[in-house]
Amino acid sequence: MNSKERLLAVLKGKKPDRIPWAPLIDGYFLSSLKEKNIEMNSIELLRHIRADILERHVPTCIDILQTGSSYMTYTNPENIMVQKNIKITMNFNKKSGEIFNIYETPLGIIKEKYVFTKASPFLPFPIEHKIKKKEDLDIYKYLLTNIQPVPSFNNFQKVVDYIGDDGLATASGPPTPLLRLLEKDMGVENFYYYLYDYPKEMEEILDIMHERNKNTYRIVVKSPAEVIIGYENSSTTLFSPQIYKNYCLNQINEYADIVHGAGKIFLTHMCGKLDRIMDLISEGKQDGITDVAPPPTGDLNISKTLKTLDRNKIVTGGIDATAFTQLSVDDIKVYVKDLLEQTNSADNFILGSGDAVPYGTPLENLKAVTEVIEKYQY
Repeated sequence: MNSKERLLAVLKGKKPDRIPWAPLIDGYFLSSLKEKNIEMNSIELLRHIRADILERHVPTCIDILQTGSSYMTYTNPENIMVQKNIKITMNFNKKSGEIFNIYETPLGIIKEKYVFTKASPFLPFPIEHKIKKKEDLDIYKYLLTNIQPVPSFNNFQKVVDYIGDDGLATASGPPTPLLRLLEKDMGVENFYYYLYDYPKEMEEILDIMHERNKNTYRIVVKSPAEVIIGYENSSTTLFSPQIYKNYCLNQINEYADIVHGAGKIFLTHMCGKLDRIMDLISEGKQDGITDVAPPPTGDLNISKTLKTLDRNKIVTGGIDATAFTQLSVDDIKVYVKDLLEQTNSADNFILGSGDAVPYGTPLENLKAVTEVIEKYQY
């Protein structure tokens, strides 16, 4: 099998010739290569280490309200006019790495600020959330209602052609409203205060966001992508099992229904602490979960994940970030061999990284994983 056939075999419930090896490579890791004067994009890097390419975040949609998302294109346009007298000023200072957006509406103005840092050179870190006071809720709702995402499929097929038989290009879908508000637009503390203090207003916003997300997924599934990944970044460090049940489970299921209705594969990126919600994840309609992180970064080893989930659900990940950066070549070979033994040659497993391959990972360690996977008796 070539890499594309191997990945599709697992994703479609068939037996591959060997366990695929598809780490998540993004700007976080690639920026550390640049410091060593090594210039490669993610696809070139995956080819270099002989991995099976599962390319992430290939744009299919533009949404100017999704600053900080993996499929957001950062530009520095002049004032943008959109529906209903909304004026958006988007400023991106490449030198400082700061993004500063101003949203002017008939109901008032809200602002947000993000910054790219050495620790986060791919996704900007929010340092000023959109929603900072109760009055911002109505303005935020106005933006959600009157600004809609638009398709952007132009480059997707080019990426597919560039990858060829070496793997697959995947499209990104928006996270559940809960995760968007927690991580980007409100922050953890504000979200939970507001959910308690203003439940009616918050429930209305969560519902509007969910309907808007469904519209986004309806756009994304019309792209050439065979695989869509919703980037949840799920972790019980952000929410309780009950909160997940109330605000994520059914929402993810509805996104899965849209993706499945188009005959495509839907995965959710869940890279945090998951042990306490595994029973709920098992109830999900998604085809699998990606980039599962074992301890110490996460709290779930691959063996338990595979045993808990239905055999029809795909699991990717398994190599913790600390292993990539701290182990020697010989030690990471032992680590990966032990990990593969835990899988019991499962047909629904893709070996990968627990979240993204971290900054500073030696190339030799990535190549060492390939050596093990190619020799492993499947």
